[in-house]
Amino acid sequence: MLINRVGTFFILLGITLIALFILSDMAKSPTCGLLVFGFVSLGLGIFMWFRDPPPPKEPTGRFRILKSMNKKPVKK
Repeated sequence: MLINRVGTFFILLGITLIALFILSDMAKSPTCGLLVFGFVSLGLGIFMWFRDPPPPKEPTGRFRILKSMNKKPVKK
């Protein structure tokens, strides 16, 4: 679970660094280090996120009364 959160952090960091590179390129002073570190952290984050995906959520049990009323009785 912790690896998943760290992976999500690296994904967000990579996207931010790539966006900063795009903004620096628009300002006519591109910093290629932002692009390189952005792609490296994005790749590392994706690897970590897929290595330990988030666990599936358990059903909360909401609307269980409505679901049980909706079920049709089984004919014998």
